[in-house]
Amino acid sequence: MKKVLLLNFLFLFALLGQVAAQSRTITGKVTGAGDGAPLPGVSVVVKGTTTGTATNADGSFSVNVPDNANTLVFRYIGYVAKEVAIGANTSINVTLDIDSQQLSEVVIQVPYGTVAKTAFTGAESTITTRAIERQQVTSVTRVLEGLVPGIQTTNGGGTPGSNASVRIRGIGSINSSSEPLYVVDGVPFSGTLQSISTDDIASVTVLKDAAAAALYGSRAANGVIMITTKRGKTGKPSIAVNLRRGVSDRAIKEYERVNAQEYYELMWEAMRNAKLGGAPSADKDVAGANQFASDNIAGGNGLVYNPFNVAGNQVIDAATGRLNPNARLLYNDSWADELFQQSNRTDVNMNVSGGAEKSDYYLSVGYIKEDGIAKFSGYDRVNARASINTQVTDWLKSGINIAGNMSENQGSFATGTATSNPFYYSRYMGPIYPVWQRDGEGNFVTDPIRGGNALDWGNANQMGARPYAPNSNLLGTLALDENSIRRSEATVNTYAEVKFLEDFTFKTTFGGNYYNGFSTGYQNSQFGDAQNVSGRSTKSDTRTTSYTFNQVLTWNKQFGSHSLRALAGHENYEYESRNVSATRTGFAFPGTTELGAAATITGGTSSFADHKIESYFSQLNYSLSDKYLASASFRRDGSSRFYKDSRWGNFYSIGAGWRISEEDFLSAEWVDELKLRGSYGEQGNEATDSYYQWQGLYSLGWNNVNAPGAIVSSLPAPELIWESNANFNVGADFRFFNKVEGTVEYFQRISSNLLFAVPTPYSTGGLDMWQNIGTMSNNGWELQLGYNAVSTGDFDWRMDVNLTSYKNKIKTMPNGDPIISGTKRLAEGKDIYAFWLREYYGVDPSNGDALYRTDRTLYKPDNAAYQIIGQDTVTNNINNASYAYHGSAIPDLIGGFTNSFRYKGFDLAVLLTFQAGGKFYDGNYAGLMHRGTYGTHFAKEMLNRWTPENTTSDVPRLQQGLATQDGISTRWLYDASYLNIKNINLGYTLPNTLTSRVGVNNMRAFVSVDNAKIFTKNEGMDPQRSFTGTSDFTYPVMRTFTLGLNANF
Repeated sequence: MKKVLLLNFLFLFALLGQVAAQSRTITGKVTGAGDGAPLPGVSVVVKGTTTGTATNADGSFSVNVPDNANTLVFRYIGYVAKEVAIGANTSINVTLDIDSQQLSEVVIQVPYGTVAKTAFTGAESTITTRAIERQQVTSVTRVLEGLVPGIQTTNGGGTPGSNASVRIRGIGSINSSSEPLYVVDGVPFSGTLQSISTDDIASVTVLKDAAAAALYGSRAANGVIMITTKRGKTGKPSIAVNLRRGVSDRAIKEYERVNAQEYYELMWEAMRNAKLGGAPSADKDVAGANQFASDNIAGGNGLVYNPFNVAGNQVIDAATGRLNPNARLLYNDSWADELFQQSNRTDVNMNVSGGAEKSDYYLSVGYIKEDGIAKFSGYDRVNARASINTQVTDWLKSGINIAGNMSENQGSFATGTATSNPFYYSRYMGPIYPVWQRDGEGNFVTDPIRGGNALDWGNANQMGARPYAPNSNLLGTLALDENSIRRSEATVNTYAEVKFLEDFTFKTTFGGNYYNGFSTGYQNSQFGDAQNVSGRSTKSDTRTTSYTFNQVLTWNKQFGSHSLRALAGHENYEYESRNVSATRTGFAFPGTTELGAAATITGGTSSFADHKIESYFSQLNYSLSDKYLASASFRRDGSSRFYKDSRWGNFYSIGAGWRISEEDFLSAEWVDELKLRGSYGEQGNEATDSYYQWQGLYSLGWNNVNAPGAIVSSLPAPELIWESNANFNVGADFRFFNKVEGTVEYFQRISSNLLFAVPTPYSTGGLDMWQNIGTMSNNGWELQLGYNAVSTGDFDWRMDVNLTSYKNKIKTMPNGDPIISGTKRLAEGKDIYAFWLREYYGVDPSNGDALYRTDRTLYKPDNAAYQIIGQDTVTNNINNASYAYHGSAIPDLIGGFTNSFRYKGFDLAVLLTFQAGGKFYDGNYAGLMHRGTYGTHFAKEMLNRWTPENTTSDVPRLQQGLATQDGISTRWLYDASYLNIKNINLGYTLPNTLTSRVGVNNMRAFVSVDNAKIFTKNEGMDPQRSFTGTSDFTYPVMRTFTLGLNANF
């Protein structure tokens, strides 16, 4: 192995030693008509000679020409060749027009090879470097939204270095994975997606139907995303440098909340009404309750803290319920200001590429540093890649692609509701609770040990026992705690390709992925949750390796007007994961997180997982006169996830196409391309929750003092088989007037043999057994349109739009019985994300009660909890409310709209993404609309609550401790429609006459804004946070402003 690596690096440096001929140099850039995108790999040749070069990845070129040269010829597959006079020019920029007659030469990435786009019978979408580089993101998963029809994505939140989740044509499973398969340079990828530098990506192809993806068999049920990295081009060495510097803030604002004065009045009212046992009325001692609330609101059974300059029993006037006009705030700390920051982003990349007649190379190195807007959080990554390909002989070609990176996430605490989450903590902390300890006059208190201002920890020995999150101060604990993960990753892909007997090619590929993640979770010994155990530290190490080894034999043959391509192959895949972790407490000294410094071990565990797949596959493609197309594929997979008698599955696809535009009867000149196609096939889904799903398993850790113990946790299920997806697709590809192009498709996807954990009779132990029972469908359509509105030498304008709509339906459930899970109820005839909620009816104008619709049969005339309003039966007890379906998280329509402009050296692209319809349950907002939980913040809308003076409000009255009128209901269900100005990118390419003077072939400066503005129904709500349509407490999505410079030498 060492010898092989040494030879590869010697070859690499030999390539870099090429020296260009000394002569007159012509530089320039080649772009495509329409979108103005740079064209890489364009042949640039001096007419009448063999002297020439090829454009770089950014479309730039530099060619040495003889003194007597007169003309340059530009040729590129799919475009009309152009001849340009040289004259006295040293810089020539060229725009090439699309040639509809050469569309058949455009190739796309498919499993185990490439195919001409016009000969393809499957459904795919491809985005290129140009679209990727406009968005300043760490993970390529964040690029796809709005550019590819048929997909739905989350926004991934704003956690530094995080990924977006992707669904292709609906939801493929209920209890197994619905994630697509990611393939990098032809090899299934098991590393982290954020480890792949977007600067290294040449294209991303999304395979959506059976004809496109079936060759990946058991892992292709949810579609395939193929990432192709960059490689060198024939010509002199080219150096590309990309420099980007940005700043980020929240793209979605925090919910608007009340101020300290308003908060005190509202909490006083909640306490007063609790004392009354309901709304004020003439038959109650309202004056007495008012005085009680004024006397106690600042006390130990109330808010505890008094931030005003008057005594606690004088803050609220008992007669009016309003703030004492003499009350003045002594402090007004902002937790958000102290816990959050403007974050910076640095992204630097340099690559060197080139090639000789029979070899090419591409080298890159990059660095990213993303600060989080939450202090003490961030992500940084160093990455490198080397790709070398060589035509060893006329019959042998080989290559290697090596990539590695080291990265670190700091502050992975922004999850859940724990007091270590700054987003949750700062959102719900009442506005009267300070960050810094104050004395009775509002002055800062000095920390007697550390000096400086003392933090307020919400303890009784400081300003009082804070009712919300006592014994905590995140500004103090996050600085002392550590929550990090350090990763080391590497991938190696290498291949050898042999051509023989004229029509045969044999290619063998080996790809490996390595991942190591070392995490630390440390809670300090001085303050917070681990103070009572003198600190707690958990160290965990996870190591995974995987490899793919395949051998593919291909036969290509042309018989007159008949074209035939057949392939057969074999593939092995193996994945292994090991994990070990330990926890210790009792740190004698602060400042270290290492386990050896702690006194007591409180936990330790380890685990191992192994997974194997063996596959045999074949494919046949046929074309008659480039008009009539047919394809068929078959794959047989065996997976270690299933019992030996059930682990083999068969998967297939068939496809057909008809290029109507090639028929003699369709001679209209305005029809450049028109193709109908259809496909049907079946893929499998083996991505179950466990690698050992079929086995009977024990749950460990049920020990009796020193005697180890275990209990049975799942029953064996040797009959388990693959979940399968049957896919039907019909579509049309078209191009008219050499201006309008697009695709329209209809798809149907049936998922069957879905896995469910089915309870067994209590007589057998009452454990669950996994069974193949469920069936679910996804039906929909997608549209992609592109329009070259204007295309001239100086000005281009192109518009692109894509739309997707689909419906999901569960067809079969275990025993036909529904399953309730949170806000959802899985039932036959309903979709997987249909909301099952109590229906909020409104507010009783007479007393401010919250009302909910209920079943008329429950009505009792003598029970005050029920009443009839018009034709509706309602109740003020949420526990008696009726459940019903209320919409779905699945939107009616999703899509994107892009406008691209070019004027001379300027270019501008604007991407809008949107969703119409669907529902979103905003539990975050519900938490701010409580009835009077001491210490917890209020949303601004609470100022419009019901009062005896405001009886038409739809916000119920305040009343501390009222538990029977609030809960999960349609009150918090909102329209999930949104519009996101996802990206604006404005650039200027400097004239070659200027840049060439300093040895630069091409230079572009740009400014970019990602997530410039997001419009939603409820400010603070993030409807793209999850597919399920429910909120969480994680990082909000970020708005990023970037200045950048791209230079090629």
